[in-house]
Amino acid sequence: MTHFDDDPRDLLLERLYPALLDAALWPDAAREIGAALDGTAYLFEFGADGRHTARYCTPEAARPLLEMMSAIQTAGGRNMLSFLLAEAELMAPYCKQQLSAEDTAALHLELAPGLVQAHGLLARVYQSDAASAVFLLLSHPDGPGLSPANFPFTRRLIRTLNQALGFAALHRQQGQELLRQRMLVRHEGTSAILVDVNRRVVATTPGGIDALSAADLFDTRTGRLQILPKTADDLLADLIDEARAGWAQTDQGTGPVSRQRDTIHIRSDGNLCRFVLRTVWPTTPPIREGTHGHVLVTLREPGPIARDARDALQGTYGLSRSEARLAYYLAMTGSLGETLETLGITRNTGKTHLRRIYEKTGVTSQIELCKLVAKLSALY
Repeated sequence: MTHFDDDPRDLLLERLYPALLDAALWPDAAREIGAALDGTAYLFEFGADGRHTARYCTPEAARPLLEMMSAIQTAGGRNMLSFLLAEAELMAPYCKQQLSAEDTAALHLELAPGLVQAHGLLARVYQSDAASAVFLLLSHPDGPGLSPANFPFTRRLIRTLNQALGFAALHRQQGQELLRQRMLVRHEGTSAILVDVNRRVVATTPGGIDALSAADLFDTRTGRLQILPKTADDLLADLIDEARAGWAQTDQGTGPVSRQRDTIHIRSDGNLCRFVLRTVWPTTPPIREGTHGHVLVTLREPGPIARDARDALQGTYGLSRSEARLAYYLAMTGSLGETLETLGITRNTGKTHLRRIYEKTGVTSQIELCKLVAKLSALY
């Protein structure tokens, strides 16, 4: 069993957990690692798409190093970076030798002398479905290089990086889930679906789950959300492009701008529904420039007509029981033919009822009558 007093540098390993949880603390930790191992330490995180996230290393600092690793070929024919991300054994250290001037010229690299002359140690220190990470330690050109005496500590360092990165990823995942749920708080009781920039459904309200199962509205068989009405899906594509572009600070304000689009669709059963789509952003500061947003898709459908509306039609407008029933079912179905079939009355009788309803309520069309019934229903 290893105790902290066996190697004073082990105290540094404890500080890696907060440093990887809060990336702003990583530069200090990297300097401590470099001082302990007589070199310069770097940590590169890559997203699921293979792109460098710049979480722990700025793009400016990472660019020459990633170019170097992408240009150098391994014995298996892959470039070094691809090998580390795809084939290298997790947490296994690999060595980088010095590059000669001829090697650098052959690879068409314009590298600082320190990168050319330095020995290095590389390891894939983390791997998950969402991200991977590579650790690089470059020894100082005028230093002793990678000392065998440092190997035990280096292995503990690599294992700790693996554990701390996993802890940080879990913490971020839980934080993101909380943020997503907070984005939906105002939409409880509605059919709301939260979509990321890859069209993945990342959160829904209970009503949103029911809406996703409606075969004539959404398709998720490919793992990506498609809204089947093309007009609504085109709006989704436009807003996803805005969300993917990320938030950039402007002269008009310091926060991201939420944009909204909506469209009305006639469902296969003849009923109407309204899609409301809006870009949403994390609500907890700080929101970094370039942060991706999400798209909130809300499905709004006419609510049920309260049965009390029938009594209101009779009491307020003097409709007979039969006339009130016809107005009520017409408002629910939107179809006179379906209403007559449901009530079991003839078309002539239905027209007679409608004429009397128009006279008593003052409306002049079936649409106006449906609106009147809906307004009465909203009172109950």
